Amino acid sequence: MSTSDKQLIEQLTPAKALALGIYGEDVAAYGYVLLSEKAPREEDREQFRDMITEEQEHRDRLQTMMDRYFPDTHYVLTPVEKELVESGVRPAQITDQGGYEQALRVAIESEGKTARFYDQMWSRMEIEQICKIFRELASEGFDHQQRLRDIATANNITA
Repeated sequence: MSTSDKQLIEQLTPAKALALGIYGEDVAAYGYVLLSEKAPREEDREQFRDMITEEQEHRDRLQTMMDRYFPDTHYVLTPVEKELVESGVRPAQITDQGGYEQALRVAIESEGKTARFYDQMWSRMEIEQICKIFRELASEGFDHQQRLRDIATANNITA
């Protein structure tokens, strides 16, 4: 995580951090939809479908916290803020033959970014339930990143 990212994280309010988390989980779920469509092996497609469900559940949990603690808060996220939870290339932008490999690399990078975001944010959350969710999501993000690396290895893809 760069120094500018750390500075940006230090300035985030809990509500803005939740908004970024919700956004990141939505982007991840969509990326897994694309990967599930492009994966050459059925076992990988099944894992991606499982991850879609997990990301949607993460998003719903974060949205519940947003609705409970910050019901009247709405944000427009900047591109710089979005970079905290996703890589620069969106999987939807990858359409050529090497698209699956590139989309998988993007997903690995994005999961790492999102996990590091939650890992940096959880201790800053004043609301215990949000702190707990962010800690869990950091751990799950690192787990997803490893699962993606394992898929890449099984497909002889350098991640």
